[in-house]
Amino acid sequence: MIDLHCHVIPGIDDGPEDMEEALSLCRTLKGEDVDVIVATPHYYPEEWSVARVDDVLAGCRDLANLLGDGGPAIVAGGEIGIFNGIAGAVSDGRVPLLGEGDCILLETPLWQTPLCFEEEIFILLAKGYRPILAHPERSREFRRIAEGLLAMRRQGVMLQVTAGSLVGSYGPHVKAAAEMLAAQGGIDLVASDLHPGRKPDLKTAYPALSRLIGAKAADRVFYDTPVEVLGKSEKRCSTCNC
Repeated sequence: MIDLHCHVIPGIDDGPEDMEEALSLCRTLKGEDVDVIVATPHYYPEEWSVARVDDVLAGCRDLANLLGDGGPAIVAGGEIGIFNGIAGAVSDGRVPLLGEGDCILLETPLWQTPLCFEEEIFILLAKGYRPILAHPERSREFRRIAEGLLAMRRQGVMLQVTAGSLVGSYGPHVKAAAEMLAAQGGIDLVASDLHPGRKPDLKTAYPALSRLIGAKAADRVFYDTPVEVLGKSEKRCSTCNC
């Protein structure tokens, strides 16, 4: 399994504080049958710099080296805050895509959505990038924006639900929102969004989603689509672990 959204690089955002905690998180994901971890630290406008991208790459290399051949492969990515100028930052190499594909993971605001929310997403689409909205079901404005989210999905945006949302780890309202997306055929990806103090919930989320949309569709969400998102990186990192 590929986990496309988790915070496992130490000392760079609200993920692990040190390498020992980072290794523990990676081993927890290994116990969830995760073979490839996409490290997605937060990127906000004040952090859109080539230097930060380089720091994330270095953190991924250090983590992969310590995990060795027995650990999950590590791929560098990012969870990008939605503000003006994202497309230009991507083109300049100041924020990362996921793997070697054309997908970018965008953080759906948990509170108020910025005025530029839809505009920036459609600029990315027009430039040939594939936006993935992380955890839209956890937005406090979900009911207001749900119709718009599904409309954006029809234009090419992908929706990534947090595994814990499907099993109630974020409360009944978030679980209901995730189930509503499932009923609308609106879940493209499920990922852990793992942080210290959270459970991955991937093993329990798979049967929960299977009951909602069927095993074949759940397989696509959990296994097939993540491989497509990463492009060639899944193959590369599974062989050299870097």
